[in-house]
Amino acid sequence: MKSRHLRMLRYPRTTAEKRANCEREYRKYIRGKRLPCNLPDAYDDMFHCVQNTWKVKRRTQYRCGGRGERHSVSFKSSAIHSYRFNCTKYDLEAYFKDHDIPYDIEEHRERYTYYLPVYASRISGEGDYWEWETYFTGEFRTGKSWRTTGYTLTWWSDKDIGVKYIMESVGLEVGV
Repeated sequence: MKSRHLRMLRYPRTTAEKRANCEREYRKYIRGKRLPCNLPDAYDDMFHCVQNTWKVKRRTQYRCGGRGERHSVSFKSSAIHSYRFNCTKYDLEAYFKDHDIPYDIEEHRERYTYYLPVYASRISGEGDYWEWETYFTGEFRTGKSWRTTGYTLTWWSDKDIGVKYIMESVGLEVGV
């Protein structure tokens, strides 16, 4: 039997219930949500949801000693390639989830302005020879966008987990 945690979609088996609920004399005993038109079928995309909740790791929702001491590390995004940071970010998230440590990754962004040249086109020629020409008009348009300048990683724990060492070993520039 396949593991159901590897599938992305779930396929409800409601065909038999739909057939049973179609008879007119039993329709008055069926509540609205279980009518055949409201039941899901195999063509509905119902995503399988795997949740990592506190119930898997602890008996109580609260922590006996509170969240623990707050630690944070800031680093600049100019020192890293975004693909490499995403791999590191997922590794850190997996580590925190496996060890049941509350964390937060905050992104620092700034607004910047960029300039784009304006181009125009024209068709010129005569007879059988026509030419498509694109030329610079001498004007610039401005646009605004957001740029990521850095990240702050915050976690709450009473023990030293060595995040600075982990980030330095990956090659991230660590600031204070």
